[in-house]
Amino acid sequence: MSTDDSKNDNVVNAPTDEDAKRTEEDLGEQENRSELGEEDLTDAEIEALRRELAAEVSELEWEFKHAKEMLYNERISQVENKLEQARSGTAAEFLHVVSLVEETYRIRQQVAKCRMDFAMEVADKEVDNELQIARCAVTERLQVTEDQIRLRLQEDLCRMQVERIYTPTMGVDATPSHRKTRSTDNQSGPFSTDRRFGADPNHRSILSQLDSNLYLPSLNLEPRKKPVSLSPTAPRLIYQLPEEEIRADVEAIMAAVKEHKLALAMAEMSSGKRVC
Repeated sequence: MSTDDSKNDNVVNAPTDEDAKRTEEDLGEQENRSELGEEDLTDAEIEALRRELAAEVSELEWEFKHAKEMLYNERISQVENKLEQARSGTAAEFLHVVSLVEETYRIRQQVAKCRMDFAMEVADKEVDNELQIARCAVTERLQVTEDQIRLRLQEDLCRMQVERIYTPTMGVDATPSHRKTRSTDNQSGPFSTDRRFGADPNHRSILSQLDSNLYLPSLNLEPRKKPVSLSPTAPRLIYQLPEEEIRADVEAIMAAVKEHKLALAMAEMSSGKRVC
């Protein structure tokens, strides 16, 4: 733009310099003529000089107007050229700015991508941690619930077995109390903590009077086969073992069963005390 302005200034200044020279020459001639004296000039000469001056002034005005139009046309062409370059994107001024904008956009895009990847990684890790915590909590709760259900079912089975065996022997007076305990047990629900076997004193007395040959369910509630009572001569015929070894084995088994029942009763009593 500066070079174009200097060219336009030169174009404008060229006719003005020529006009100045011409005016200086005219003034010099007029001074010379004035020095010669005004008396020598006639009216015709003065009129001719006036016409010459008017013609020169009109010529100067026409040249100035022509130079002005040329300057305007040159400026308009320059502006249109710049606009065309701006529209097409080939202007040197705009190319530098566009390159800077594109570089800034590329850098910001890379930064945004890195931040998005980091945020996604953090979110994935948080989700994995939450899922792992949830799985562990569910597994633990299921294990605790399974243990509680197994223990309560075992207690109910033991209580039902004891009631089934000892209800006929306790007489008519014990029947209302058992019915009352059953109604309270049903009201409290199948999984209530008040139904623990061994918490009732009657159950404790029953446990102390249990026969060692009484069948009770196993700890894992697996079905057991009831022991078959055989005659004293049957094992010898089947296993071909001496009677002393068979008796020793039976006594060891019965002692182990008694210890197991005693430990189970003590555990139930301690749990009943804790609940109370």
